[in-house]
Amino acid sequence: MELNINSPAYFSVQYGVDDEVYRYCRSLYAFFQDKEYSETLSVIGITPVIAPKELYEQGLWKEHTKIVSLGACAIISIRMDFESYYEADSNGKTVLPGRTVMPSDHSRHNRKSVVPGTAETVSQAPGQNGFPAIPL
Repeated sequence: MELNINSPAYFSVQYGVDDEVYRYCRSLYAFFQDKEYSETLSVIGITPVIAPKELYEQGLWKEHTKIVSLGACAIISIRMDFESYYEADSNGKTVLPGRTVMPSDHSRHNRKSVVPGTAETVSQAPGQNGFPAIPL
């Protein structure tokens, strides 16, 4: 499976790409490269959208999910808090996407992930179930 976490939309253009965040996303890509979670889905592309609130209110950026290539590829744009990301150091910038994509059981979302193609619920604890430790 290919897991591509892309450079943050808007933020990267305005402020550049943080090297630590880039290396972390590459390590996630390498980790998932030889994993299989579905017979159909083989590529997941996630783009964090990190833009000021005013731009969302103007309708310039939106969250969305698209499934393409007969279900083989998922394209996901997910909104992240601009102020938190802007003020974070490099380590914080690697933590925030993990919290957004895989929130803990104690978050306001109170979600759990399900491994695609199975009924197995994935724990949100870092480093469990064979997933790399994503600081939450």
